[in-house]
Amino acid sequence: MRLFTITCLLISLVFGVLVLGVGLVLQELQAAGVLEETLVIFSSDNGIPFPNGRTNLYDPGTREPFMISHPKHRSSWGKVRNQTFGH
Repeated sequence: MRLFTITCLLISLVFGVLVLGVGLVLQELQAAGVLEETLVIFSSDNGIPFPNGRTNLYDPGTREPFMISHPKHRSSWGKVRNQTFGH
């Protein structure tokens, strides 16, 4: 149970640092006067390289966080789409 608690705390810390980093980038864009003209894209890899991770096409291996934000499309903020797409 203790290892689980430590793991959860570490994950929370990582996400906290990520949020701070994104916030700093947005602040710099705003300070430069280009935030309203900037398309912000955030993406990440899709998991750990273990069974059911990114090394296969099972469900966990195909999911990846991908967020797009643009000031001119505020009506779409907060919407979640579960379509699968590729490049």
